[in-house]
Amino acid sequence: MPLYEPSIQIVYENRGTSTTRVVRYSVDSAFMTSTDAFSFTLYEEDLSLVRDLELEPVAIYIDGNLQLRGRIEVTEVGRGPGFSVVCQGRDYIADLVECHVDPALSVSTNMTIEQIVKQAAKPVGIASVSFDASLWRNVRAGVDISTTLGVQSFKSTPAKDYKTNPGEGIYQFLSKICARFGCTLQPTTERNIALLCAPDYVQEAAYSVTRSFASPQSAKNNVIAASAKRNYSKFPTVVLVSGKTGGSGTSRKTISATSYKKGVAKAAFAPGSILEGVKLMDNSTAGTGATSITTTPTVTGSDNIQETIYALLPEGVPIFPQRILPSVDYVPTEGVLYRLFYVKDDLSKDLNQLMNVGARAAAERLKDCLQYEIQFRGHKDPETGRTYSADTIINVADEICDVYEPLWVERVTHEYEPGSGPTTKMTCWRPGSFGIGANT
Repeated sequence: MPLYEPSIQIVYENRGTSTTRVVRYSVDSAFMTSTDAFSFTLYEEDLSLVRDLELEPVAIYIDGNLQLRGRIEVTEVGRGPGFSVVCQGRDYIADLVECHVDPALSVSTNMTIEQIVKQAAKPVGIASVSFDASLWRNVRAGVDISTTLGVQSFKSTPAKDYKTNPGEGIYQFLSKICARFGCTLQPTTERNIALLCAPDYVQEAAYSVTRSFASPQSAKNNVIAASAKRNYSKFPTVVLVSGKTGGSGTSRKTISATSYKKGVAKAAFAPGSILEGVKLMDNSTAGTGATSITTTPTVTGSDNIQETIYALLPEGVPIFPQRILPSVDYVPTEGVLYRLFYVKDDLSKDLNQLMNVGARAAAERLKDCLQYEIQFRGHKDPETGRTYSADTIINVADEICDVYEPLWVERVTHEYEPGSGPTTKMTCWRPGSFGIGANT
């Protein structure tokens, strides 16, 4: 059986040994997926080297750069050619996914999210928490990527009295808290450190791609294929968020985050338009009373959601920029888009947490306005020398797909197949359309 030399190294951390005798592999890293996954096929002439690999902690290096630390969870002998062994597993965050929260865990009112993570995840070996995503991103990329993103505001905010549920995984418990603080729980390249962060949209572009009808220009970027999908099937025009902002006896407050396209919304209410003379009632905030509007409405809520809707709305599409109550008079909607997206969350402890949940929920509908996928030969950008990594920015100038903007890389999959060599697949979205946190 021919032995290929892919640019991957598997380090067995308990055994203190390593191997490069890998005949195929896939290492998948996605920012919005709980764990990174890997699969590789080993071929060793000495079969004792591939025995008892189940639950072995491993470190995986791509092109000499550490990508993840995880654990082999599944092995299969006989599926591949000869005496090869297929190994599958996930990064060490999988331990948090599979391990339930101990019911003895107690979260006090004054504990920060950092303290809660360390307390809940301590049984699976998490000793500290990092808030510096750039540090770990640079390890994976191999070449530093500069950013102006400072320390996140959620670092020292009290987390208040969140309760665990019986049978709830550590990751599940921590994720619901992270969602309300506007961050996510991510792995680092050190097994005992967890990362709390939001997507970094202000970092420098780590790589660029130019794709045109002239094939030599595309070939220069090592591009194999690329596609752009624009999906507006779930696009909202008004986002309504409600929840209890205090204890069980506190009255509900509803926050309406609305947005409009400059010139379009005003034109919809202008003389001669189909909405001339129409009055909409805005009671989006409880206790403030109703307000009649005939022009641009007063916006209440998150600038993040408003600006995202504004930026993603196609040119020339008229929308209703304000909530329309069922009790209002008939409003002609022909040719005008109105879509209310309602999010209810009673676990949020204050208004900011509520808006963080709303921003994340809205992002799930807004992000699909542009999904760009691209596949490269190799695992490194030919110009910058950086290994392709998630939570990075790529400058795209794609004449074929009509994409000319920087995009945020959410998923990266490094693969090697005999006959085709090493390749890298990327899934990219617009920065901000994947907004996490109302203040990011």
